[in-house]
Amino acid sequence: NRLHYSRTKQEKTLSLRKLEQDRHLEREKENMELYKGLGHDNPRVQFAAASVLIERLNTYRGKIRRGDELTESEKAEHPTIIFVLIAVIKERAARVDPHKALRKHIADHLVKALGAVVTKGGPSPKDSSSPLLPFDWQNANLASVWWEGVDARHVDFYRANFHEAGLAGAFLNDAVFYEADLRRAVLKGAHLEGANFYGAKLHGARWDDAIFDGRTVWPDDFDPEKANLRLSD
Repeated sequence: NRLHYSRTKQEKTLSLRKLEQDRHLEREKENMELYKGLGHDNPRVQFAAASVLIERLNTYRGKIRRGDELTESEKAEHPTIIFVLIAVIKERAARVDPHKALRKHIADHLVKALGAVVTKGGPSPKDSSSPLLPFDWQNANLASVWWEGVDARHVDFYRANFHEAGLAGAFLNDAVFYEADLRRAVLKGAHLEGANFYGAKLHGARWDDAIFDGRTVWPDDFDPEKANLRLSD
C-alpha cells in the first residue's frame, strides 16, 4: 500500500509538472504572437497587443499585492513583458514618429501597471525604491506621456525624450536627466531634489512650485528662481 501510494503521488507530481510545462509553452507561443503584434502594420493590432500585455502585468501586480505567489512561468514572463514594452518605447524616428500614439499608450499604462504612480494627496514615497528603477530608461521616447505623480526617484533618463510630457507632482528626486529633452514639459509641483538636469533642453518647460535643493544640477544658463521653482526648506 505504501509503495502504491508513493507511485501514485509521484505520478500525480509528474502529471502536474507536465501540465505546468504545457501551459508555459502555450503562453510563450501566445506571447510571441503578441510581441509580433506590437510591430504589425495595422495600428489596431499594435494597440490590442499592447493592451493585452499591460493587462497581464496588472494581473500579476494584483496577485503580488494580495500576497499570492507567481508561478515559475509567470516569474519569467513578468520582466520579459516589461523589457519588450520598454523596447517599443525606445524606438525613435529621425523626423516623424508614426508610432507616437502607441508609445504614449504603453508608457502611460506601464507606470500604472508597475505601481509607480503615487495617489494624489497620498503619502510621499520614501521607504521603498521606485518600481521603475530596475529597468533601462536611457534614450526612452517618452514625448507627451502623462506621468502625473509618477515615482521615478533615482531613475536614469539619460537623453530621454520628455518633450511636452506631463510630470506635474512627479517624484523625480535624484533622477538623471542628463542631456534629456524636457522642452514644454509640465513639472508643476514636482520634487526635483538632487536631480541632474545638466545639458538638458528645458525651453518652455513649466516649473511652478516645483521643489529643488542645493544638490539639484541645472544647465549653466538656467535660473530656477526666474522659473518659479521653490527651494527646499
